[in-house]
Amino acid sequence: MFATGERDYRDSRELSVAHNFFDVNPGVFKFDLTLNVTQSVFNGRKYVSASGTSTLRVLVNRPPENGTCHIQKMYELHVDLL
Repeated sequence: MFATGERDYRDSRELSVAHNFFDVNPGVFKFDLTLNVTQSVFNGRKYVSASGTSTLRVLVNRPPENGTCHIQKMYELHVDLL
């Protein structure tokens, strides 16, 4: 995981994984990303701190074996046309 450092990514909703991550880790199909954030703000009298933690589990799709796959509908989709 990386950020280029060329801009501020605090408000980004994107996850970037290095292009060679799966080449270097060929057996990795599941991993957890944990983000710990702490911020201190001076409110005029004292510093007030807040912190939080969030974890995201990433499951990597495996490619079909032998070049074939089977897709099965999980539910019916009905659309009413006006």
